[in-house]
Amino acid sequence: WALLMVAASAGPPAARSALWTDELYSLATAELKPGAMLSALYHVRQGWYDQPPLYFLLLRAVLPAGEAPLTLRLPSLLFVAAMTALWGIMLRRRGLPLAAALGLEVWLAWHPMIRFQASSVRMYGLLLLETGAAFWTIEGLMQAHGRRRADLTLARAALLAAVVYTSYFGAYFVLGVALTGLGASVLPGPIDRRRAGLLILAACAGAAVVLLPWVPAILRVMALERPH
Repeated sequence: WALLMVAASAGPPAARSALWTDELYSLATAELKPGAMLSALYHVRQGWYDQPPLYFLLLRAVLPAGEAPLTLRLPSLLFVAAMTALWGIMLRRRGLPLAAALGLEVWLAWHPMIRFQASSVRMYGLLLLETGAAFWTIEGLMQAHGRRRADLTLARAALLAAVVYTSYFGAYFVLGVALTGLGASVLPGPIDRRRAGLLILAACAGAAVVLLPWVPAILRVMALERPH
């Protein structure tokens, strides 16, 4: 259902529209060999700087299928469809009626910003899916009990690391997750919730360690985007 809704809303503009400036940056970056790509993104040359490399490496894997606009935008369509389905499933598990969950998916699929990200050769569709998956795992962590919660801490750290390796804006999301974990671990409440908060903090710390090598690149981007 989510795939049909996203295909109906974002498929036509994805197929008809020519690539615009930022999408051309994505294509040019993905066409670089991996070593040259990482160097270009890390050193943040004036007029040639973008986001971390994860999305571009995934896009590079699509290039053998062709460089038609729809081909290049297909990953974003699939990422947003998966994100839409994920939110519908999460809310169904929280007791939302089926009709309401499907209605939410229709709203998401046709929301102008979501539709735009689904039909763009940019990393934000992937970021939407990753953050939705992070909400899924954190919700499960807060509701689980005993040893079962600790088993996926490394997987959660890898997921949050993927968030920050997809977009520098993902660092704000991970910071918000860390604050949530901090609040759960220090505020009065059930011991299970406090333990869950500590596991969330551990996952965020793992993501932060993975991000450390790219901190100089983040600072360079901030310097370039500062008003002059």
